Amino acid sequence: MMGGEAVHRGRMWILGGGTYDMPEVPARRYENDVWSSADGIAWRHDLVEAPWAARQYHEVAVWDGRMFVLEGYDGVGNRKDVWYSDDGVSWYELVDTPWAPRHASSIFVHDEALWVVTGNNLTSDVWRLDCAPPTLR
Repeated sequence: MMGGEAVHRGRMWILGGGTYDMPEVPARRYENDVWSSADGIAWRHDLVEAPWAARQYHEVAVWDGRMFVLEGYDGVGNRKDVWYSDDGVSWYELVDTPWAPRHASSIFVHDEALWVVTGNNLTSDVWRLDCAPPTLR
């Protein structure tokens, strides 16, 4: 539940998430795993633990040939971190994001930029990332 999903490089991706309290497991669970599928039937467990913190209510976007995992709630508090990957396995952090921690924000791609809009912190703010991180070498 509450994971992030994307379509990237011909595959469907599920990134992180977790579960609410359930009768079988009476505690919330937070995940930072990565799964992908080319057909929605056969799923591959690409990463058991990504380098980004386990989280729920995070956002996922595909922009400039990369998947992005942004913000979320980790069981302790809101996050403001941004991570990106071109293959779903190697992840890199975009450091020093200027916005306040949040979860459940709106993320979208428009006008060659990645936008972060408001969230559960109820601040009427809008942020724009104008260019992708440098090309990986």
